[in-house]
Amino acid sequence: MKLLIEPFVGFGDIYLGLSQKEVQVRLGEPQSVDSEGYSDGTTNKIFKYPNLEIELTFSSEDDFRLSSITFESVMTEFKGLRLIGLSEEGFLARADKLKIRDLVLESDFQDLNSKDYVIDSLGLSVWIQDGKVDSISLFPRYEDDNETVIWPEFE
Repeated sequence: MKLLIEPFVGFGDIYLGLSQKEVQVRLGEPQSVDSEGYSDGTTNKIFKYPNLEIELTFSSEDDFRLSSITFESVMTEFKGLRLIGLSEEGFLARADKLKIRDLVLESDFQDLNSKDYVIDSLGLSVWIQDGKVDSISLFPRYEDDNETVIWPEFE
């Protein structure tokens, strides 16, 4: 199944901001559900759909609405390009070709042989593992205060 990333929105009929129940109606029950707790008291619930190679995160900070989508499938496309599985150099060349000017190396975890590139203008994070694009995470748009989410409109 081809997964077309729409920045700040989602893919197909899965939109950032959906409730857990709305996602389950559209995708069925997740194969597994993980929970993560943080020292600030917030929690995340993560729906895993290995058949689609996606993980959907619902955050307590967002009233458990769909807060991020992580794509791991080589069938994932962004602007007609498949990025997952590309070498880091191939990804950077494609980003240059797409004229992405705000690509920033957010974190370099040398001990893990991993890097995290962020593209704020598209709400994307691109995870490099062992020199290849391993996953792409999609986030919603935020107000200028960087705290207030602007959810996409959907029916």
